[in-house]
Amino acid sequence: TGRFDARRQQQTQSWMWERIQQELRLRFAAHPAVRMALPAATADVLAGRLAASTAARRLVQLLDDPE
Repeated sequence: TGRFDARRQQQTQSWMWERIQQELRLRFAAHPAVRMALPAATADVLAGRLAASTAARRLVQLLDDPE
């Protein structure tokens, strides 16, 4: 039925986005600059020295650095 097909399409799209998010998380965690900066950024966020949004933005910007 049309309802079944629509749900299947939504499920397939959801699986695609889950895989994309998983791959991005893996690449993020494996990036050398991120691996180096992550402990300090985490400590700064936990200590209240840095906003979580600022830390996230800075860490993501490291992905633009060559590995």
